[in-house]
Amino acid sequence: MLKKHKDLLEYLQRNAGLFTTSTQLAQRLQISKRSVKSYVKEINGTYKKSFILSTPKGYQINPVYKEWIGAVSNEVPQTYSQRSAFILKKLLLDQECIRIEDFCETLFIGESTLKTTLVKMNKAYANFHIRFLTKGDTVTIDASEKDKRHLISNCIFQETGNSMLSMSLLRNYFPFFEAEEIMHHILTIFDSYNYYIDDFSLMNLMLHILININRIIDGNHLHCEFHPVIENRTDGSLIERICRYLEGEFHILLNAHERAEIEILISASSLIKDENQQNFIAAPFMLLSKKICRKVEAQYSIQLCTDSFTLPFALHLKKLSVRLQKNISVKNPLCEDIKKNCPFIYDIAIYTAIQIQQHFAMNEMLCEEEITYIALHIGAEMERQKAAIPKLKCVLVCPSYMDYQTKIYHQLQRKFHDDILLLAPCTDESMLKNQQLDIIFTTVPLHDKHADCVVIQIPFIGIPDQKAIASKIDDVKRRHRYNLLKRYFDHFFFERFYHTSQAPSTKEAVLSFLLDELKEEGFIEDEFIQALHERENACPTCFQNFAIPHSIKMNAERSCISVYVSRKGIAWSTQNIHIVFLIGINKADRLIFKDVYESLIHLLNDEKYRKAIIACHSFHDFRNTICNSSELI
Repeated sequence: MLKKHKDLLEYLQRNAGLFTTSTQLAQRLQISKRSVKSYVKEINGTYKKSFILSTPKGYQINPVYKEWIGAVSNEVPQTYSQRSAFILKKLLLDQECIRIEDFCETLFIGESTLKTTLVKMNKAYANFHIRFLTKGDTVTIDASEKDKRHLISNCIFQETGNSMLSMSLLRNYFPFFEAEEIMHHILTIFDSYNYYIDDFSLMNLMLHILININRIIDGNHLHCEFHPVIENRTDGSLIERICRYLEGEFHILLNAHERAEIEILISASSLIKDENQQNFIAAPFMLLSKKICRKVEAQYSIQLCTDSFTLPFALHLKKLSVRLQKNISVKNPLCEDIKKNCPFIYDIAIYTAIQIQQHFAMNEMLCEEEITYIALHIGAEMERQKAAIPKLKCVLVCPSYMDYQTKIYHQLQRKFHDDILLLAPCTDESMLKNQQLDIIFTTVPLHDKHADCVVIQIPFIGIPDQKAIASKIDDVKRRHRYNLLKRYFDHFFFERFYHTSQAPSTKEAVLSFLLDELKEEGFIEDEFIQALHERENACPTCFQNFAIPHSIKMNAERSCISVYVSRKGIAWSTQNIHIVFLIGINKADRLIFKDVYESLIHLLNDEKYRKAIIACHSFHDFRNTICNSSELI
């Protein structure tokens, strides 16, 4: 729904039961009376329903469609991204075959729009070996059960952004399950066997258990080959106990393949717990854990030398050493998601993996699955420390009428407290003067300009559109990230290190060209080149259509970002990419590396920015694209 239509509907909703003249609407919405008539005609015509009644007394919401209008203006997905997420959730979590008519009616779109959306989804999710098809009058999914479950976990993890899995997210996706109760029973079983499971492993286990239960209840069983390895009979007994609990609680039957999947997840994460965990861990593993944490702190300025991290990580290292000795492989379904959504955390995990490789004198690097488990450990600790990160400063402007102000305030606080710092509410716009704010929530029209912050209009009566608010909050956070790139642009980017090419190339040729150039200019030395190749060999730094190669150490002589754009493409590992940002960071800039690195990843993950960068004809164009990126949100 267009914003102009939504504003008109919302105003009429707030005055439900009353007639509003075109003059009143024009004044309130700051549009012409002709526009009012045009908007009403467009709304009623678009949805082929008389949402708005036109009478000699004025306009009024049609009470017949009151609930429909609420859905249209607040809940119905409007963009391809929103529609595809909705379709995925309905088909994968609710039912696998849904009538085309039902989708069209729910989404307020035509059949052609739905089919166009499905075509785009087939391209977007081709790597998951999944096809979305129309058969007769229904929409269905063509894929193996294993691939379907993989896509479900991917979709859920995508929603976490740069955070880790949380119980609230699991409750949102699986509202019919008592997730906390299931977790309590599983922890009780672990405790009865004297086992310890860390937080991130527990959430990962919970996610896959809930996916499995949901699929099995719907009659979808796993039929693929697993080769689990049981390290000891205690593990086997533990797994059997958990499987029996799930079967009894949900009246399901877990086949051999379902049990194997649970076994793999538990075997990769659970660890024996003594009365005093520190007594159980051999001293060398505690020393190694603390040694690695100190190195990470020196390299990335990330505080990991805490009891909440060093102890569980020492336990992880002990179990890892057993897996290395016995050549036991682990399965981690979150590899690709972590690499894409948490690049900085994954980078620290690779650095950590290199320290482990050196300590154990390993000939080969740890596999991606093991690196991802390390990343999850690090991510869980960074999530625990997240509370110290400054939040967006916000205020609510709302008249103090009955208890509406208090209700709205607490709704916002309850839903968005992880992202915003909500100040005491204001009853009048004049109270905002001299306040440095990121967001203003308001139930009344504001008259002053607030160019330095985002204004979010919310209804005085009714439930605020939480999805729209969350989207606006994400926009503000993106603006902050992109403004950071603007602030540091001249510090990192130089015209002489900006290159475009019309010819196809290879990873080796591009890296050789860029590294030789930087070395000749005195920005890097051989040690940097060696460390960059070490990082690239551990795991290629390519993402969707771009690559960001960099040293595993912050050992550039001078910080810089070298740019290479190829319109014909670069053969990079198994992908064909078009953009390369080679990053060199020296130790003096290590404190800003995380923010700059993640801001670049976020920028380049957006297709419209990638296309804009590829289309640049000069360094001047490139600078404008990067520095004005926040304006394109």
